[in-house]
Amino acid sequence: MYKNSIEWQEWLENNQHKLIFYSYRGGAGGEFIGNHVGSNEYFYNSDLLKSFKNDEVVSNESLLGNPSTANFKDIMLCEFFFLESSYGDRKLNSIEDLGDAMNKYWISNYYSISHHYQEEFSKQDKPYFIPIHRVFDWIPKLLPKAKIIIQVPEDWVYYINLLGKCKISSAWHKFLEIGPKERNYIKLLKENYPEWCSEKSLYSFEEMFSGEWVEKEFGINGESFSKAYHEWDKKNIEYLKILGQEDFMERPKKNLPTYVQST
Repeated sequence: MYKNSIEWQEWLENNQHKLIFYSYRGGAGGEFIGNHVGSNEYFYNSDLLKSFKNDEVVSNESLLGNPSTANFKDIMLCEFFFLESSYGDRKLNSIEDLGDAMNKYWISNYYSISHHYQEEFSKQDKPYFIPIHRVFDWIPKLLPKAKIIIQVPEDWVYYINLLGKCKISSAWHKFLEIGPKERNYIKLLKENYPEWCSEKSLYSFEEMFSGEWVEKEFGINGESFSKAYHEWDKKNIEYLKILGQEDFMERPKKNLPTYVQST
């Protein structure tokens, strides 16, 4: 039984405070972070992974080759926000519009399996982790109680762009273009949109390596995350070498932990 538009609207209004959106550039490890962070008991994602059996849900530790093949699974919402924020800027002006969009999405994609999980989610207090590629204005506007965390490229634009182009199909390239104007992205956001930024957590790509951000945001062990993220980074370097992309050596190393700089 599918939810109708009004039921989706009510579900979003009642549960948005438990939604955590993590925005990242394609190639910068969003799926790895979704797997690593979402598997922690702090998140409802971990409960779903225990009850939902899917052979495609694999850990990064088992990967050979392209690190992006360890796909994060948005089991409860079936990639709605990921796909919406990647492929198109819908003109969603109200929570009613969003409820209607979600209703149409479910009808067209036949994702009936998730409704049980959505109802169970409503009955508990754990948050749900949702990686997305872009934060369109309608997300904070229509879901003001949701938490939004943004990973920004700073001086790593070339390296992340290279990863994106090598790891993701050409159909995604238009979403991965990072021009010079987006350098020092955190600074630009804070200077031009102070009110918008006050409601969100901004972290540079470098800060991800420290692991301090997961301790600050979720109380998750930062050292464990940092070591895992470093291993993910090494797999990317190995993959770029296989492809003959030696330009990764140009990536910046300032402010990185010693073990990352020695890679």
